[in-house]
Amino acid sequence: MSLLLATSCNITPHNEKDKLPKIPIQVTININPSFDENSIIKISDMDSTKLLSVLIKNNWRIDPKEDTFYYYSRSLNIEQSNSIDHAITNIFSTKIPYKEPEVILDGISLGIIQTKGKDSSFIFTHSPDSIKRKEEFTIAANVISAVKAITSDSIIVNYLDDMMSYFRDNKPQRNTPLIKRREPKYHMKYHF
Repeated sequence: MSLLLATSCNITPHNEKDKLPKIPIQVTININPSFDENSIIKISDMDSTKLLSVLIKNNWRIDPKEDTFYYYSRSLNIEQSNSIDHAITNIFSTKIPYKEPEVILDGISLGIIQTKGKDSSFIFTHSPDSIKRKEEFTIAANVISAVKAITSDSIIVNYLDDMMSYFRDNKPQRNTPLIKRREPKYHMKYHF
């Protein structure tokens, strides 16, 4: 005697899957260096396209009266959209072993929030070290590379290179074209 048991849990036929509403996804990346401009990078689903927006805020220690140092926004094409989706999926599937917290007064923090409909995931790291906190450093490097791959704006690329140097060397590089925007903005002269 044989018994066949079949159950179904709201299985949608293939031809009806295309009719289901698309769940909007938003990724927010916060980069907060101790002594430079903080930034908010958003990748959002907008109808049938993705939108990248980057807000680099003023260095509030020097110029507290304004908020925006630089703003950039653009739609992403299919290739760029797929590229950033793949990178973010890989970042959130990375296993990060627990490490005892360290007291770090300066440095740089990175927060990544992914929201899919009503579900959200969050990764936060502060001053990931390429030796002691290799997994966190790799996440920081991957997210910066992924954003650089979908923009050609020189200010954004220079800012991200600066932040990667901050992660890698624990200090920003100070010889970038970004300095040309910083000096008149903050009425300061940078010496190397």
